[in-house]
Amino acid sequence: LQWENDNRSKWSQAGVFFTSDIYFGERLNLMLGARYDDYDVKSNDTGLVSYQPAGEQKAGNGKGVYTASLSYQFDFGVMPYITYAEAAALEMSQAGDIAPSLVQSGAWLSDSNLAEAGLKFQLLKGTLVGSISAYRQNRTQLTGGPNPTIQGTRAKGAELEVRYLAT
Repeated sequence: LQWENDNRSKWSQAGVFFTSDIYFGERLNLMLGARYDDYDVKSNDTGLVSYQPAGEQKAGNGKGVYTASLSYQFDFGVMPYITYAEAAALEMSQAGDIAPSLVQSGAWLSDSNLAEAGLKFQLLKGTLVGSISAYRQNRTQLTGGPNPTIQGTRAKGAELEVRYLAT
């Protein structure tokens, strides 16, 4: 049995990372993280009706990403924070493959960034915990179809999380 599209992909990823948790006094905290990954991808569409470039497509790339977060802990259980992160991800379809056309064009590895600010809290002797935050994220999105493309997206929003432990 042969499929109309049959993308066969293999990838490997090796990385190193660093993370820190630095306190200035007892209340101000700076968390820093960095990571470097080396990626290698191969992809080939062996289907009956290929919408992809002919033959196996290969690519490799190294990518560095980072994150930084600053917070301050008040005595009464409230902690304001701000975070910024730059990240990278493979552009995979729902089936986990990477389209040969993305490998050929160099669009198989995408960038994103996230900026977030908020307030975390732990009140009533730790029985009421939660956070409220606002964020902005820029990332890419893989569009469907036999010849997928990448488009940029921007999301903005707010989140509220509250948990109460009734004792």
